[in-house]
Amino acid sequence: MEEILANPDFGSGLSLDEVVGMTAKQMSGVALPKGEVYQTVQRAADLMLRAGLGCYVLEEVWADGHTVWHGIIQHDPVIVTPYGYLIRE
Repeated sequence: MEEILANPDFGSGLSLDEVVGMTAKQMSGVALPKGEVYQTVQRAADLMLRAGLGCYVLEEVWADGHTVWHGIIQHDPVIVTPYGYLIRE
């Protein structure tokens, strides 16, 4: 029987649990593992950087492709949709 790990280890790469908690700026300098979820996170981080929100921390990745970021300074949430929209509350 094959063992399934909840948090797979990508060797020298990062698991999703390690990516959550990083800022958008930190992600810009990291080669994330291949895979749809990591591509989603990388696209969202790129959008956050272009919007001048590089200091925001990734808090959640939703199964539908939304990502939730939280500001370190202003403490306001930002949601990035799978379509590239930023929703600020």
